[in-house]
Amino acid sequence: MEKKVLAFDFGASGGRAMCGTFDGDKISIEELHRFSNDPVILNGSMYWDVLRLFFEIKQGLIKAKKKGTCTIYVYAQNGVYKVITVTVK
Repeated sequence: MEKKVLAFDFGASGGRAMCGTFDGDKISIEELHRFSNDPVILNGSMYWDVLRLFFEIKQGLIKAKKKGTCTIYVYAQNGVYKVITVTVK
């Protein structure tokens, strides 16, 4: 049975959505979506543009899922979690 995992990599200047697949014998990795991670400057300090990153996460999810509906489980380190249903038409 094939297993797939979607991972997001956030770097200082860019990010990407990657799909890892295990077919029982080998692991393969495919880049699904690449994007820039441009900082926002506020009161002289640099911050990540979290709204833009959220948009890019959604784009990666859409590309990974293609058409259909899936349930996504989002977990934070503090134990808070959210279940999200995404439908792509």
